[in-house]
Amino acid sequence: MNRWSYLNNMTSMIRIHVWGGWNWYRTCLWAKEALENAGFKVDFKWGREKSGIENTRLLVKGETDITTTLPYGARLAYHAKGPYRGEKIPVASLAFVMHPFHWFVSAVTEECGLRSFRDIAEKKPPIRLAVPPEGYLTGFVYKQIFNYYGVSLYTDVATWGGKLSTSHEKASSMIITGELDGIMREITPKGTLSVVGNIKKLRFLPMEEGLIHYLEESCLVERDDIFVDAYPGVESPIPTVLSGDYPLIIRADLREELVYEIAKALDQNSRTPYITGDIFYSPKYAGLDYGVPLHPGAKRYYEEMGYYIGKKLPT
Repeated sequence: MNRWSYLNNMTSMIRIHVWGGWNWYRTCLWAKEALENAGFKVDFKWGREKSGIENTRLLVKGETDITTTLPYGARLAYHAKGPYRGEKIPVASLAFVMHPFHWFVSAVTEECGLRSFRDIAEKKPPIRLAVPPEGYLTGFVYKQIFNYYGVSLYTDVATWGGKLSTSHEKASSMIITGELDGIMREITPKGTLSVVGNIKKLRFLPMEEGLIHYLEESCLVERDDIFVDAYPGVESPIPTVLSGDYPLIIRADLREELVYEIAKALDQNSRTPYITGDIFYSPKYAGLDYGVPLHPGAKRYYEEMGYYIGKKLPT
């Protein structure tokens, strides 16, 4: 039996369904094209009507075979913690897609006079912030950040006379025009603040050690430091946590031989390893252990190819 007949006998269709923003759409579209190039039939669906927090639930509902999320989102689902508490989600890792320097960044304008999260909690100012929607994975993390200081972000700020904007697209212009005092989102150095910081003087809020430990436990995030000059105005390292990369995840109960072929297709049949300018696939990182076990089929493929499998980024 040739390879094409073999693939056709294994499955009639691979489903890739994803909720979320453009980067998740592009990541899953890249996977779709690689699988189609390898001879798979792919049912691809993307929408923004729901939050990406639902992507892992698509697996347990049997509505998709492959999707994407954030590393801590996959860990929360695998361990049934946070927004997935009490749920059983059959999630396994397929391939680690890189999105480096994707930090939780909290910055306010210099004129608002705030210096820390604790400052905000104690002063209760009428602050106007761009934040992720409450139902997003990133919204869950920011809820926990403010919970640490005894503040309910999505209800208390309004009682102080402040307001929250969940429009990421409008955040830059609203800070520049003075309609917002700051932004709290997951942002890479190529993102929103690379523009805003050249027009407005910003103060970046560091995460204190106690908060970082709390987030490591409650959100399963990883600590990191925003490096000097990552954004205009960053003059010393800023402690924070990672939002992270865009791992492709897959149903843990799919057959090993099928997932082996899927991992092989992603590796050998993608038109380009680059998904966007700062999102990319590399065999050097595809088998990275980020806290969710590799599907046995993917693991076998990476091992046969001699690719790295481990917890730390190879040098």
